[in-house]
Amino acid sequence: MKTLIIIPSQTRGFDSTYSSFKKHILDKNSNIDIGLFVSDESDLSIIPNYKHHFTLPEYSDHREGLIHELNYLNIDIPTSLTEKKKLDNYQISTIIHIYYRLFILRMLREHHLIDTYNFFMINRSDLMHTQDIDLSSLNHNKVYLPNGEQWGGLPDRFAIIPKKHIQNWLNIYDEMFFKDLSQIYGSISKYGPEYMTKHNKEKHNIIIKYIPYTFYCVRKPEDKTRWSSGIYIESIRLYVKYPSEYKLVTKNLSLY
Repeated sequence: MKTLIIIPSQTRGFDSTYSSFKKHILDKNSNIDIGLFVSDESDLSIIPNYKHHFTLPEYSDHREGLIHELNYLNIDIPTSLTEKKKLDNYQISTIIHIYYRLFILRMLREHHLIDTYNFFMINRSDLMHTQDIDLSSLNHNKVYLPNGEQWGGLPDRFAIIPKKHIQNWLNIYDEMFFKDLSQIYGSISKYGPEYMTKHNKEKHNIIIKYIPYTFYCVRKPEDKTRWSSGIYIESIRLYVKYPSEYKLVTKNLSLY
């Protein structure tokens, strides 16, 4: 069984998290390749031994990134993406999330990688892992997600997807969410990546299997962040970007 680990959007934070990534994933599993699907401004020096590298420009207006990917798919561009209304940071982050999923799908198709791998793991570069993740006995009919941080939908920071579902899983765009960008907001009652992920899962009738939440997002004090600045944890000398996520991980660690 062969797995492609997908690092989406950026490599920021990987110099802090790579040792945990290597210890709990790379060293515990065989037949793994790493693919970088990132901004052309990403630092590649902090990631040894990656096999694939695909880039997008760092758009000054991230609506352009989504328009670009929709054009490749021959999908009509909604008016909301051509208007020049100011976007807040959550709307920008959501748009980035969507167009990078579409970009990853496009690269997998163009470079004939879908049939090369049995599973695809989406792993943010800023995820600090605390427990081993075993890829040896996965079910080829199920998508694996961490059990937490759902925010009215499904968690979007980590996933293990079988080849059977990878194209539907990545093809997350739905025009209904982009008719009015003001409906994209960081609230359970509004649209966001988690809600869109759940909608996409239900649309394609994908079966989910939950795994323990054993990783959390971090940043160095000098790193910039678009959304959550987080809290500083002295023991690791890093900021934890989502305190609720960190609390969930520490709770799960007490069970081991």
